[in-house]
Amino acid sequence: MDIDHEPLMDALPTSSADERDGRGATSGGSGLVSDPGHTGRARAVAAVDRAAAAIDRAAAAQDRAAASMDELTGTYLRGPGHVELTREISRARRTKQPFALAFLDVDGLKAVNDERGHGAGDQLLRDVAAALRDQFRDYDVIVRHGGDEFLCALPGMNMTQAHARMMLVHDALAAVPNPGTVSAGLALLEDDDSLDTLINRADGALYVRRSSDQLVVPSHT
Repeated sequence: MDIDHEPLMDALPTSSADERDGRGATSGGSGLVSDPGHTGRARAVAAVDRAAAAIDRAAAAQDRAAASMDELTGTYLRGPGHVELTREISRARRTKQPFALAFLDVDGLKAVNDERGHGAGDQLLRDVAAALRDQFRDYDVIVRHGGDEFLCALPGMNMTQAHARMMLVHDALAAVPNPGTVSAGLALLEDDDSLDTLINRADGALYVRRSSDQLVVPSHT
């Protein structure tokens, strides 16, 4: 009896070319396989780019800060300093905290320049700035307002506290090799003050000090 046989190869499951060469389809059926190595490299490159951008931003911030500072004394220049003082005033109003402003004048700077030279005058200014930084807090804004004038913000301090702080500055200056002195006027922030009116009142208190024997004079207006 003759029996027909189907070819054996027809009965066996066939494999695709992709399966035969090891490139099977993904579970999603797309036929695409992700490359973990490529993804890792891309993430590493992105991380390096982010780090470089952060360094650039930090350098730019340092450049802006340097441009805002007085090279001789390390205090704020007048323009940038006034911006910082305005921010401090806004913060004081927002937090409902007292805010005192000191207007300082370096005594006898012109005489020092004339008698001992500008190098000695520059050193006196550096000594004043150093005394202010030593006796003030890190976040207290110090501004070189003019050639021999400084503005100092004392947030959170009432008039009594601000006066005591200025006396510490006076004592610190008395201890340097070539002692100097400053005259200071104080003004406490009031509801209707702008930065200009606050500075004017502190300056007025300084003017009163010039005609009195007091080292620091508070504003009473």
